[in-house]
Amino acid sequence: MSESQNLQDGRFDRHLAMHGFTEAMQTQLEQAKVLVIGAGGLGHPALLYLAAAGIGQITLMDPDTVQRSNLPRQILFGDQDIGQSKASVLAQKINEMRGKRVVKPLARKLEGDELRAWLPQFDLIVDCTDRLDFKYDLCEDCQQCSIPLVMGSVDQWQGQVLVVQNEESAGLADFFPRNDQSSEWGNCSTNGVMGPVVGIIGTCMANEAIKWVLGHRERQDRLLLVDGLSGEFTYIRIQNKSSFDSTKTEGSFGHNTMKTIQYSEMLQWRDGGKSFQLIDVREPYEFDEFNLGGELIPMNTVPDQVDAFSRELPVVVHCKAGARSANVIRYLEEQHGFTNLYNLEGGILAAR
Repeated sequence: MSESQNLQDGRFDRHLAMHGFTEAMQTQLEQAKVLVIGAGGLGHPALLYLAAAGIGQITLMDPDTVQRSNLPRQILFGDQDIGQSKASVLAQKINEMRGKRVVKPLARKLEGDELRAWLPQFDLIVDCTDRLDFKYDLCEDCQQCSIPLVMGSVDQWQGQVLVVQNEESAGLADFFPRNDQSSEWGNCSTNGVMGPVVGIIGTCMANEAIKWVLGHRERQDRLLLVDGLSGEFTYIRIQNKSSFDSTKTEGSFGHNTMKTIQYSEMLQWRDGGKSFQLIDVREPYEFDEFNLGGELIPMNTVPDQVDAFSRELPVVVHCKAGARSANVIRYLEEQHGFTNLYNLEGGILAAR
């Protein structure tokens, strides 16, 4: 069925009912060429909404096969699919849903020069992988080629979404500086993950991709942090890509701004003899795996330990990536009047 037929049969009537949305915009979606890398937990919701919204040319790359442990979060797979190619099975199911072939499966791994040679044929890349070293390489490749990239990642109850437009945009390494230990953080198979959080992040990724195709291409330079336990959506913004500014703010839906500090600046405080308090709001098992030497006050115990936070010294609060610590700071500022709290940008990830 052609897109003009879809427009006539009412498939996209709710799009066309939106103020300012036109048939020409729906045609933009149909003509977009999108590469989705990863047919796992993030790939499922991202691909579902991209295809359902009318994206007409999607290549889905994933070399893996379906495993039983995938089923709680890769919700289009069933027992009958175990052992089969993820890309092939998911493409077939999405194409059946659309009633036309919009997804082309690529059941192999492309990296390095081979992947870089592929990228220019697409309008947009959607990264649904869980390998941190691959994400860094892909982000750098897309920036060098000026190909927009929507990135997502999930760990346990937390997730992140980042949109990178070109070389001038803030990339993954600007939020989480790359180092030799970046590949040691593991993935969902080692750290665990909650399925609905994956669905939230994948859906946010699809929304960002659709926005870009439709022309909403303002430079963002921000990282969306989602905390599935608290239900908080928080943005970390970079005002100047070349250097973090400790006076910049971190915004959240419905909340005021807060002070933030970069890891390198915190080290300058420590090396310079400045007195401050460092508090880790992660869980005890996370603290035992690796910590920065701060005081451990898990997020869910903070209401009972408010007095443990200094009101005289600057207090740097951190978690793994910045979402939980932001929640703690908002709580202490709004409920207990603190004005001396700093959120560590990028959390402990920025220190590894």
